[in-house]
Amino acid sequence: MNLSSELAYQAYLSIYLIWHIRGYIAGRSQRNMNSKAIAQNPPHCRLKRDRSFSTKA
Repeated sequence: MNLSSELAYQAYLSIYLIWHIRGYIAGRSQRNMNSKAIAQNPPHCRLKRDRSFSTKA
């Protein structure tokens, strides 16, 4: 492997990891907000929202 492809690979890996960690943190905080909002929302609304999240993940 020459130097430029090594650097490109490192950059790709770091961006990939940061993107997934960021997405995981965002999804976790979103779920926490949903569990706080369970009291205000009827269950059928919550089920619709959870289904849309599972298709995105």
